[in-house]
Amino acid sequence: MSSSEANSLETRWPPWLGVVVVALLLPFVGKAIHIDDPLFVWSAQQILVSPLDFYGFDVNWYGVRESMAQVNKNPPLVAYYLALVGAVFGFGEVALHLGMMLPALALAYGVVALSRELGIEGSVAALCTLATPAFLVAATSLMSDVTMLALAVWGLTLGVRAIDREAQGLACASGALLGAAVLTKYFAVAFLPLMAVYAVAKGRRGAPWVAIAGVSVALIAGFDALYAARYGLHPIVDVVDYATTVDSPLGASVGHRVAVGLLFFGGCTLGPALLAPGLWSLREFAMVSLVGGLVAALCVRIVAPSTEHFDLALQQGLFAWIGVHWLALCVRELRSERDAAAVLIVCWIAGVFVFASFTNWTTNGRSILPAVPAIGMLVARGLARRGPVPRARTAVAFALAFALAWAVAWGDARLAGSARAAAQAFAEQRTGASPEQRVVFQGSWGFQYYMEEHGFEKFEVGVDELRPGDRMVLPGNNTNLVRIPEGRTRKPEIQTFEKADWISLLARRRSAGYHASVWGVLPFSFGPSVPARYAVYEFERPWILRRKSSPSG
Repeated sequence: MSSSEANSLETRWPPWLGVVVVALLLPFVGKAIHIDDPLFVWSAQQILVSPLDFYGFDVNWYGVRESMAQVNKNPPLVAYYLALVGAVFGFGEVALHLGMMLPALALAYGVVALSRELGIEGSVAALCTLATPAFLVAATSLMSDVTMLALAVWGLTLGVRAIDREAQGLACASGALLGAAVLTKYFAVAFLPLMAVYAVAKGRRGAPWVAIAGVSVALIAGFDALYAARYGLHPIVDVVDYATTVDSPLGASVGHRVAVGLLFFGGCTLGPALLAPGLWSLREFAMVSLVGGLVAALCVRIVAPSTEHFDLALQQGLFAWIGVHWLALCVRELRSERDAAAVLIVCWIAGVFVFASFTNWTTNGRSILPAVPAIGMLVARGLARRGPVPRARTAVAFALAFALAWAVAWGDARLAGSARAAAQAFAEQRTGASPEQRVVFQGSWGFQYYMEEHGFEKFEVGVDELRPGDRMVLPGNNTNLVRIPEGRTRKPEIQTFEKADWISLLARRRSAGYHASVWGVLPFSFGPSVPARYAVYEFERPWILRRKSSPSG
């Protein structure tokens, strides 16, 4: 189907799509600050104080006080946006989450626009994008992923149009948007080669692609020079160095990395897989199911040491099968449809899979998110090729897909809320305590944000000396922790706080590691979950950690 034919089918922007986005996200506007959200909020607050010195402050994130420029491996564009929201509406959770609805809306309509340019039904592609755990968890955070993807998708949209029409003005606008995407999250650099791939596939190797690349590279190089002049390091080089040097206990072998990549790829795109039977003939689906089942069984075998329960093995097998299914659909797309759109979509999905499985320091839901729009377009093309699908069947599939995605996002919100509740409880327990008794804590993410909001200090390696009577709060489901040597404290007091009791996103015992696969080989797992546990230690003997230990996660 040509671009003009697609545009004749869809000439209006679907207003109901915005309603769907708002309806999905509105229940989460009170979600607690979570995972790396604090880095963006603190940077936004710094921008209001000194707009040109966005990372000009120190933070204790890894157990030692460092410059935010060393800690935050993200460019500042989202922090500037949050600063604007915060300046007008304040930095409360509701205001910030409402502000982040705009990038989510931009992404949804961007998928429609890019799909139309590629001759694909945009509404189906957009719904497939929205009905994934990868999108909904990211869209209910304050991190940069959805904003980056929205800018990149719109940049690709203008780039495809510029290459098709050989329009220099559109090419420059595309380059500006793709450059802005890189200034939101460095991963967006990977979208630039996709424009070259599309240009070659269309047989157009001329000026539009040069203009797209030129404008993007100029923006990135300018930012890199300014960043290096102010903070003394080149940010993209720093991020690459971090991604390739941080140790990951999982996925050391190629087979393990492939297996974990398939598990995350399938789990984070769970919803649209419900449309799989409509994408194949009966014979094709049987073959894909058989091959996918064998590969899934192999994946479960590879990650067997991480599996403690039979129900987890079943979920691993299902998620791996879905991951194999998407890759098989890519192969079928290239074999049957060798047009430029197919080449672009397949390279897009394959590139994200390779990055998430082999290049990033850990596999997580955020590293899968960039592939979601391409998977949506792949599904839309497959459905169109197979002919009309009964509306009732499609409606049921999407309803279940949205329910699954919403359940995962709800579980993540409950996990975030447990850290906020814990910080509030520890603040209340401190009321009336002896002023001589010092209380410090370990851990990062949202727990650190709320503990510091309540006036607690984070333990600093090599600086803080704990004396008899001092207390330390150690979260069980957190990162950047150092162990307390035996014999220094009394037996810890264990406190638990409410979170989702039938889904886990960050629990080793349930093999769930949505935000970092070092926690588990599944992005999430359904079934009885592990409570959010916090240990409170009271010191009986002095202790100071005189050198930095490797954080454990």
